[in-house]
Parts: sequence; C-alpha cells; structure tokens
Amino acid sequence: MLFFTLAVASYGLIFWCRLCWAGMYC
Repeated sequence: MLFFTLAVASYGLIFWCRLCWAGMYC
C-alpha cells in the first residue's frame, strides 16, 4: 500500500513538472 502511494505521488510530481515545463502552471 505504501509503495502504491509512493508510486502515485511520484507520477503526480512528474506530471506537475511537465505542466510546469509546458508553461501552463508552476
């Protein structure tokens, strides 16, 4: 369960960084 939460958090962070690089949100 902890690993799953960590994986989701990591994916969310990467997704947020991609939005930031796209200049949409930061």
